[in-house]
Amino acid sequence: MAKKTKPRKSEEVSLSQTQLSHLIHGAVRNIVDLKVSETKNGVRFLFILDCLNAEDCIPANVEPESEEEIVDIAACHGVVELYEYFENVVSIRNDQNVSFRAFDTVEINKKNMGNFVKCLTELDDYWNQIDKDLEDEQDFKNKTQGKNLVQGNETLN
Repeated sequence: MAKKTKPRKSEEVSLSQTQLSHLIHGAVRNIVDLKVSETKNGVRFLFILDCLNAEDCIPANVEPESEEEIVDIAACHGVVELYEYFENVVSIRNDQNVSFRAFDTVEINKKNMGNFVKCLTELDDYWNQIDKDLEDEQDFKNKTQGKNLVQGNETLN
């Protein structure tokens, strides 16, 4: 289902498609594949993503019927921060007949690239905070069990 939204305006930024691809791979933790298509004035991406939690996902073979379902699908795939840049959300199958969601972006160009990168940064910050929270939780568990992490060699005593 195609959606009709216009990404917000941003400062003009100029990154190569390779630089943007690296940022995407760093920020999107569940990426299966990333396809890139050059356009006259920029680049479009096709994010192929695995669901973060299968129990929470709308099955990949079910097409979204509303904007709300597209938002839900983006959230289940951990990319809701990039929602405004998705033009289409579709199901695809790989060679092993496994279904994935594919998120096709609008054209990313100098005019909207700054905000696109900001959204990627927000997504990366979100995942970094989750990693930190999990690490803090594990440290707390270790300390309550009388284990201390020796800094430097990262062994438990």
